[in-house]
Amino acid sequence: MLYRISSVDIIESLSDSQVAEMGLRWWNRSKDCHYSNAHIFIEAASKCDKELQRRIEFRKVNKNTP
Repeated sequence: MLYRISSVDIIESLSDSQVAEMGLRWWNRSKDCHYSNAHIFIEAASKCDKELQRRIEFRKVNKNTP
């Protein structure tokens, strides 16, 4: 049986620098395509940004716990 893997699952397994690079590439790709397709790349780039923000918050919480 085939399972669909979401982009969030893929992003979670990457390092911070890889997530940042993917977000930057998708953002730059959105500038070069037609408006109707640009929102797909912008949405993917924002998922990368949200994942990086989630990791920052996670590290802040874990830093304060003994």
